[in-house]
Order: sequence, then structure tokens, then C-alpha cells
Amino acid sequence: MKMMHKLIIVFSLLAILTTAANSIYFYQTRMTDLDQRTYEHLNMLSTKIVGEVEQYTRLMDYAIESLIADPDFMDAFHKASQLDDESDVGQMLAIQNILSRKLYQEPILEPFFRVSVYSKNGFFISSRFEQADSVVSMSDEAKETITSLSYLTVADAQPFRRHIIGPHKDPWTQRFVGVFSAVRSVAWRGRHIGYIEVNAYLDDLAEMFMWQQLEGFLVQGIFDNGDQLFRNRGDDIVYTDLNLSGLSRVQEDGIDRLVVGLYSDYLNMTVYVSQDMSVYNQQAHVLIRNYIIVAAGILAVTLVIVPLCSFGLTRAIRQLTRRVERLPVDSMLAHPDEMLTTTVTSPYDQEIHKLEITLNSLMTKLQASMHSEIAIREGALQAHLNALQMQINPHFIYNTLNIISAKGMECGNEEITVICDQFAQMLRYATDLRSKTATLGEELQNARRYLQLVKVRYEDQLSYLINVPKTMHNMILPKLTLQPIIENALTHGFNGSSTPREVSITGTVENNTLRLIIRDNGKGFSADSLMHLRNAFKQMEINPSAFSSAGREHLGLTNTYLRLLHASKGNIRMTLSNDNGAVITLTLPIEKEDMHV
Repeated sequence: MKMMHKLIIVFSLLAILTTAANSIYFYQTRMTDLDQRTYEHLNMLSTKIVGEVEQYTRLMDYAIESLIADPDFMDAFHKASQLDDESDVGQMLAIQNILSRKLYQEPILEPFFRVSVYSKNGFFISSRFEQADSVVSMSDEAKETITSLSYLTVADAQPFRRHIIGPHKDPWTQRFVGVFSAVRSVAWRGRHIGYIEVNAYLDDLAEMFMWQQLEGFLVQGIFDNGDQLFRNRGDDIVYTDLNLSGLSRVQEDGIDRLVVGLYSDYLNMTVYVSQDMSVYNQQAHVLIRNYIIVAAGILAVTLVIVPLCSFGLTRAIRQLTRRVERLPVDSMLAHPDEMLTTTVTSPYDQEIHKLEITLNSLMTKLQASMHSEIAIREGALQAHLNALQMQINPHFIYNTLNIISAKGMECGNEEITVICDQFAQMLRYATDLRSKTATLGEELQNARRYLQLVKVRYEDQLSYLINVPKTMHNMILPKLTLQPIIENALTHGFNGSSTPREVSITGTVENNTLRLIIRDNGKGFSADSLMHLRNAFKQMEINPSAFSSAGREHLGLTNTYLRLLHASKGNIRMTLSNDNGAVITLTLPIEKEDMHV
């Protein structure tokens, strides 16, 4: 697949995922905002309703308190409660006149349907009399009407307290007039004398609860005892155990609503304002539709821009690709150098232009390498023939060692057998040309075999220590790295000294670098030898191919380092020092992927 197509796919997928993630995030954020707005709207409605009802109820309370606070009115009411069927008509009229003057005062009368004062003895007077009124004060019908008022039981149970009575028919008239009331049981001079009741039109109540007509919104006003002050028609749900501090969802009998409740301590009533979920879902669908339109628009623009940008970004790659396809690989030797050094990419495309320059350099080096390859091909063929011949020679040595080993077993000398076996394994390891590298564990094993062979000669005069963590044994390094260095230490480090020989090999890993230290307790390097060796090592590290070891001291150590530099392509470094003997340190960089040095 072309790079341009890959970029188009990757950028398009990235745009789709980013748009989807942003749409989901913003949709969830907007839905949270919608919930908050819904709650605030419903809470505002309930707060407005509670405020309207409380204000109206305070007017009712003011009317009642104004009458109770008037001594003349209360004294006349007290006398009225003591009337009976035999009482003087003149006295009754006098009492009614006093009470009427108070009831007909404008602040009391104006806001309400009627304000009534009545007692259980049948006395009844109201701020409003109509032709349809059927109850006459002190009549049997008046007594029966007063007795039939069930809400007076609640008023008697909690005297001196105003009670709000929900919607009911006005009991004092024949025609149907829907009212709601505030009633209070009244006592004077320690004696219960009757009731003051303020009636208001149900239309006024409906106007307070439905001051803003909104489709899908319903309102309930429920007292603590379960009685209702207001409820929309068809709204039969009873709200229980609702969280009044937030937005609640109620699902019952196929009805799905969002509800907010607000409690009024003044009214001992909770106002519930609910919104049908269809209204909420309609708003949510609008949000979804808007985000789909916005996301589709963004994606459409992105899918147009992405190919154009990808085409521009890959222009240099296409130019370089066409040039590579036209390179004369098969006939490179026949083409002049100018064809391999021209450029087609713009310097403004820095990475691709640098890649082309690097390619030109590689092609030039390849051309030179092809010339060199032709020159050394015959020599390589001859070397291959020589290598085949060398593979034949070790078989003679193996056979000879087998003969010596068998002879040792016949003579009962197992030491000879062990020596032959150790030497045969070292020989196989050294002459195995299938690989030029080995693991550090294999190198340590080969060094251990050599030290065991040497120990046969020196016996107790030789001791050795190999301390390399097993975690490092799988690291790869050139074959025959350690054994030649140990051999050089034992051969040149003591020069006939009778001192017991000690050799140690230790290994550590620091900063992705393997450090192998080979130490002996011999005489160490002389000052001249150390200087000459270090100079020779510097020359080898600068240009291993041009270095010649002919005529130099410590030829074995020099040749070993030269071979290691070639085998590791200059990655291995050898340093020399004296510390109660010779110390040779090998540092090998480690590649983490394959543990190859």
C-alpha cells in the first residue's frame, strides 16, 4: 500500500475517532446541562407557585388575624355564640351589625369570595350574601350545615391554628361554587366560641398553580396529611419517597415524568411540578440531531482536506521512489558517477532530501564495492579452497587424540583420557567455522577447559576464579575472545617465577555495556611494553585494516585485539593496566533486542 493511501486511512480514522469522541463528550455535557436546565426550570416553577400560594394564604391569615385582633368583633362573636332560639331578635341584629361592619371592611372583603363567621349553635354571618344562599343564621339548617363540615374536626383538634382546606363546594349556597378555604377555630376569654373561615375561588387557586401554561407540565399541591390542595385533571400519580433536593424520574403505569418537589414550611405542603419525558426527549433529540449534523460537516471537510494534505506530504517520497525505480542497478559499473549524485527532491523536505543524499552516498559506495568485489573474487575463491583443505586436517588430530585417549584407558590413566577429551572439545570449538560468534557462556566454558588443562601442568601452583553472573551468559560476542588473553597471561605474565599463579575473570553490566576483566598476579606489563601496546591499540582502533603487527612485542595480545576489532566491527575495546599484576579489560556494548555485542 502506498504511503499516501496509508496517510489517508490513518488521518481519516483519526478524524473519525476524534470527531466521535468529541461528539460523545459534548453530547454528554449538553445532556448534563439539559438535566440541569430542566431541574432549574421545574424548580423555578415550583418556587413561583409556592410563593404565590404563600402570599395568598398570608392574605387569608391577615383577614383572620385582623378579626381576631379586634376586641369589639370578638366580644360580639362571643355573644353570638351564646344565642339560642329564644334570644331577643334585637340583640341578635345588634350583634350582626357589629360583625357585619368588620366583615365588610375593604382589606378583608376584596380579595376573597366570602369571609364567614359561624358557631355550633347555628349562628352564621358572611361578608357575602346572595339570593341563592340557602342557610339562615340560627336555623336548624344552619346547625346541620355546620355540623356536616368535616374539616371542623381538624380545626378543633388543633385550635388556635389556621388550616387550609382543599377544593370543595361552598356549603352556604344552593348553586355550585368551587372554593378553597382557610379556617380557624376561635376562642375568647378561655371559651371556644366558633370558627372564622375565608373562602376563595378555585379559579384563583388554579391561576396560582397554572400561572404559566406549558404543554407537558403538571402540578400537584399535597399537604403533609395527604390531602390535596391542587391537582391537574387526569394526574393520578402519587409521589412518595422523592428526593426533594434534585430531579427525580417517576415511571408508573406507562407514565414517564421528571419531577421536582418543593416543600413549604408555612403551608405544610409540598408542591410537585412534573414534566412529561416526551418533552425532555424532544429536546434531547434536537441535541442529537444537531451534533450529528455538526459531526457530519466536520467529517466531510476533513475527508476532503486529508487526501490533499496526504498528496502534498508524500510528493517528495513519490519523487524519490520514481528515481529509485530508474536506478541502473544491473549496469551500475557502466554508468558515470554523475547519475548517482543527482537529486530530485527539494531541500525544504529535509528528511526525504537527506535520505536521497544518503542514498546517493550508498550507491556511490556500492559502485566502489562492486569494483572491489571483482578484484577480490578470485582471491576469495582460493581462500575458500584453502578453508576446505583446513577442514580435513583436524580429522587427523581427532583420530590421534582418540588413539592416545584409548591408550590411556588401557593403562588405567584416566588423567590422560580427561586431557585428551578437554583438548578435543577445545579443538572442535576453535575449528567450528559455522559461526564466528558465541555466547558468553560458551566462551567461559572454553576458557575453563583451557585452565583445567593448564592446571594439570601447574597443579597447586595455579588457581583461577570465574565470576560472571549467569544472566549475562546469553550475550553474544566474537568466538575465542577470552582463551587467547588467558594464555598470554600465563605465558608472559610470570616469566619463570615460582609464585603461585592466580587468574580471575569477572563480568559486570553498566549502562548497556558488558565489562570483562581478566586479571593475574604476575609481574604485569613493563612501562615500555605498556606504552608500546597502548600506542599499537590506538593505531588499530583508528584503522584496523592498515595496521601491521610484524616486529612488535606481545604479538599474541596484539593479534588477539586486532582479530577482535575485525570480528566485532570495532565495537570491542581493550584496555591495559597494572594492579598487582596485569589487568586486561574488555568493554562490549550490548544491543537490548538480541543481546548482541
